[in-house]
Amino acid sequence: MGDILIVRSLLRGRPLNVSVQLSHQFLYSSFTLFIIGLYFISVGVIAWLFVQFAWIRNMHITIFLIFIAIIGIAVVLLLIVYA
Repeated sequence: MGDILIVRSLLRGRPLNVSVQLSHQFLYSSFTLFIIGLYFISVGVIAWLFVQFAWIRNMHITIFLIFIAIIGIAVVLLLIVYA
């Protein structure tokens, strides 16, 4: 109900003149989180494909490869932070 009243008042009144400025730190951290999310999704899809199509029959090896991938992204992020 409150949303409807807010939309009604915005449509009835004059347009708002608002400018939003985002800091570089905010944009950088948001971009970093986006890249990390894409990385983890891709690692998960690859692991699912390996298990689904039985490319690696041993589940322990798949878990180990995912662990190595997580260590890899941690190293890359530390290099980015300290660069």
